[in-house]
Amino acid sequence: MTDSKSGLGDYSSGTKDNNRR
Repeated sequence: MTDSKSGLGDYSSGTKDNNRR
C-alpha cells in the first residue's frame, strides 16, 4: 500500500513529500 496517490503509503514510503507537493 505504498501509493503516493492514496496518501496512506506515505507512512510506509517517502510518498509524504510527493503528497504535500
